[in-house]
Formats: sequence, C-alpha cells, structure tokens
Amino acid sequence: MIKFKSKGDFSNLENYLKKSKRKSRIGEQATQIAEICLDELKAATPVDSGLTAESWDYEININGRTTSIIFYNHNMQEGLNVALLLEYGHGTSSGTWVEGKEYIDPVIQKNYLNAVNDKWKEMVKL
Repeated sequence: MIKFKSKGDFSNLENYLKKSKRKSRIGEQATQIAEICLDELKAATPVDSGLTAESWDYEININGRTTSIIFYNHNMQEGLNVALLLEYGHGTSSGTWVEGKEYIDPVIQKNYLNAVNDKWKEMVKL
C-alpha cells in the first residue's frame, strides 16, 4: 500500500493560470495590431494608380475566446480582386504573363509573429 501526504494548496498555480489567461487574450490589442498591419499592407502594395493600396480594410471578429482579424481589399476590376492579381500574377489581354509580387503574406506573417512574441514576453514576466 502506498500513501501520499501533502501540505499546502495550489493557490499560486491557480493565480498564475488566471493571470496568464487574461494576459494571453489578444482581443484588446486587435485594433492596434490590425491598424499596424493595414498601414504596412498599404505601403507594400505595388503602386500604379494607388487605388489598390488605398482599398485595404479589415474586420475584427471576436467569438468567445477566439479573435480573428480579416484583411480584405475591395479594388475589383472586371470581377477580379486586383490585390490578388498583383500577389499571384495574371495574364494580360495580349497573352503575356505578369509575374506576381509576394507582398501580402510577408506583412501578415510578420505582424502575426510580432503579436505572438509580444504575448509570449508578457507570459514569461508572470
């Protein structure tokens, strides 16, 4: 037969977990993160007329414990999203191919990683 005895409680652990739960939420900073990312998307967008760069916007969805930032560009020409044509490339009416320039994913990824790293630093300080 094995017996275990213990003294004390788990109040320190419980307090830490409560603090980390509050600190790990990104909802409060979502607007700030989205605005930074939006400015960088506008700056990174290849410019001809400037219409595509100025057509970026975002939407923040908070659903329970999940916060999503959705970026979209509403510059459409002939039913096609110009931002995506610039990102992935496209054919022209003369039959040539215009190579895309990857500019959306690097901006989103950089800002996502910055947000995650900032949250990690807050968690470590607890």
